[in-house]
Amino acid sequence: MESPLRGIPDMVRQLAKAVSAAGGELWIVGGWVRDRLLDREPRDLDLVCFALEPDELDRLLRSRGALQLVGRAFPVRKWFAGGRVHDVQLAPAGVDLAADARQRDLCVNALYCHPVNGTVVDPLGGAEDLRTRRLRVTGPAFSADPVRKLRLVRACVRLEAEAEEEAWTRARAMVLGQVARERVFEELRALLSAHLPLVRVPELWERAGLVSDWPELPFLYSREAAIAAGRRLSAVGVQLQLLPEPFLEVLAHLASEIGEPPARSSWLARVLEDRACAEVSARVERDERLAELSLALAGADESTAFSIDLELVQLARKHGPLAANAARLNVRAAERGRACAVSERAARLTLLEGKPDAWITGRELQEQGLRPGPHFAPLLDRALTHQLRGDWSERSAAMRWLAQQIASGSCAGP
Repeated sequence: MESPLRGIPDMVRQLAKAVSAAGGELWIVGGWVRDRLLDREPRDLDLVCFALEPDELDRLLRSRGALQLVGRAFPVRKWFAGGRVHDVQLAPAGVDLAADARQRDLCVNALYCHPVNGTVVDPLGGAEDLRTRRLRVTGPAFSADPVRKLRLVRACVRLEAEAEEEAWTRARAMVLGQVARERVFEELRALLSAHLPLVRVPELWERAGLVSDWPELPFLYSREAAIAAGRRLSAVGVQLQLLPEPFLEVLAHLASEIGEPPARSSWLARVLEDRACAEVSARVERDERLAELSLALAGADESTAFSIDLELVQLARKHGPLAANAARLNVRAAERGRACAVSERAARLTLLEGKPDAWITGRELQEQGLRPGPHFAPLLDRALTHQLRGDWSERSAAMRWLAQQIASGSCAGP
C-alpha cells in the first residue's frame, strides 16, 4: 500500500534508522497513521519497537532526547524529543507486527507506518474500516482493558463511525470499577476535551453500558444544557481570567447545578440524584481549577434567587474555592428543602461557621442618619463582603467607604 503520510518528524526517522542498524524495527502505530489516511492533522505520534533488547532501546532513546519509564512490569517509554512527547512500546520477544496488531483495541488503530520508507502495513483491514466508517474490535484482546469501552465511544464520535455489535457486547461486559480512577478520569478528559460533536454521546453511553458508571454526564449534552453552559461560562470567563479545559467546563457546569430543583430542566432530573451529587463532589475535590470554576458558575447564574451568603465569602477566603463551593452547594440544597451528598462533606469540613464581627452594622447606618428598613440589607451585605475580602485593613477605612456610599445616594431608603 502506498503511504499518503507526510510530516514524520526527522527525529523519529533518525531513531528508526538507529533501531534498524541495531537489528530491530521501529514503526509508527495507531492514531497518527489513521488520521493521515483520513487526511486529518494528527496529534500524538506513538511508536512500537520489535526485536530489540530493552537496554538497547533505552540507550537509543536517551541518545536522542530524554526518557521516562512509566510502569514496572510492562513499562511505557515516554520519549521527549523535538519539543514533543512520544509513547514508545517495546513488543515482547517473539511478538511480530501481526501479533501486536491483535493486541490492540480497534482495527482502525492497528495501522503501522515505517518512518523511513513510508510503507503502511494494515494486517487487520483497518483502512477499509475507515473508508466504510465501521469500527471492529481486533479480537478477544479488546476486553483486556475496561478503559477501552470509553475509547470506543470516543472513536465513534471522532471518526463519525458505527461500531459493530460485537464491540458493544464486549464493552458492556467490562466494568470500570476495576480500573484506577485516574485512568478513567483521563480517558473522559480526552473525550470531552477534543472539541468533538458530542450530540451522540448519550446514545453511545447507553450502548457501551456506561450509564451505571457515570450516570450524570450524558444529560449534559442536551441542547438546553449546551446553551445554558455556554452563556454562563462566557459570563464568568473574563472574571476568572482563565480558559478552562472543556472537560472542566462540563463538570463545573454540572457541579454548579447541584441543589437546583429538578423541575427547572428535564435533563437535570437524573443528575440530581444523591449518587450523582456525590460523584461530582468527589471530582470537585480533586481538581482546584474545577472547584474555582464551579464556584464562579454557581454565583453567576442570574436566573436563581440564590446569592452569595456572607458565610461563604468568609469560607472562600479561609478555605479556598473548593471549600466555598462545597458550602455553597450545601446551602443551596438546604434552601431547596433537599438533602444533598455535598452536605455531608461540608459538615465534615466544618465549613459553616458563624459570621465575623462586622465593622458596619445597622447601628452605624442609623448613626449616619439613615432610616432603618429593608434597604439596609444589600448595603450591609456589600460592606461585609468588602471586609471579608480584605479590601479594608482597618475599621476607619470601612467608615470612609460608608460615607462615600451615603454621599453618592446609593444607600438612601424610602
